[in-house]
Amino acid sequence: MNKILEIVNQIKNTSSRNEKESILARHKDNQLFKDILFFVFNPYILTGISKKKINKKLISPKEQSTLSIIEIMDYLKSHNSGRDTDIIVIQNFINSQPEEFRELYTQIVIKDLIIGITADTINKVYGNVIPVFDVMLAKKFDEHKEKVKGNFVITKKLDGNRIVVIKDNGIVKSFTRQGNQYEGLEDIESDIANLPYDNVVFDGELIADIEGDTLEIYAETTSKARKKGTNKTGLLFHIFDVYH
Repeated sequence: MNKILEIVNQIKNTSSRNEKESILARHKDNQLFKDILFFVFNPYILTGISKKKINKKLISPKEQSTLSIIEIMDYLKSHNSGRDTDIIVIQNFINSQPEEFRELYTQIVIKDLIIGITADTINKVYGNVIPVFDVMLAKKFDEHKEKVKGNFVITKKLDGNRIVVIKDNGIVKSFTRQGNQYEGLEDIESDIANLPYDNVVFDGELIADIEGDTLEIYAETTSKARKKGTNKTGLLFHIFDVYH
């Protein structure tokens, strides 16, 4: 980790955007460094570990951790509920490291590596390695009608809950537009897992599977979508777009 800390400090200690990009470019062959950047700056990797949680006082066995930072990042990808048992694993890992590396490891696991770069910066230097995209949003026709040319199709506006569903190496997770994980969509995620596509993003709207007017459907959708700790049944996922 000596080299990783050195690179991080180099980027942090310059205010020049061009110099930051130059430092990134010089270390394009450092796979560990790139893996850390991908983990920290990918908004769709959630750890469930915040600064407050990592500092939580827990009764820990204080065993010497033998895990590497790669193993810790992999662990957090699948243990991201922020449970005390998972926090203890992370605390033991950090406390087992040389003191000069502990702050860096903490910033990595809480995804708060503030060195003056963004996912866009990383993608500019390394290519599109981090998923960064915005979903398409509707605009008022009267304000943009001069842009509409030729034939077009009019469909009814769906008024529900906008989500994106990502299938990454066979693993399916749902997120809000802000990148927060959407829990409880087991039925929908199971259906998508069975589709013959992988490494794709589905953009669409959650809609309650009922008959009624727009307000009734929206109210029922919101009621079902906000339920916590349960499989949210009775919802349909209307897909607008697919990113591959």
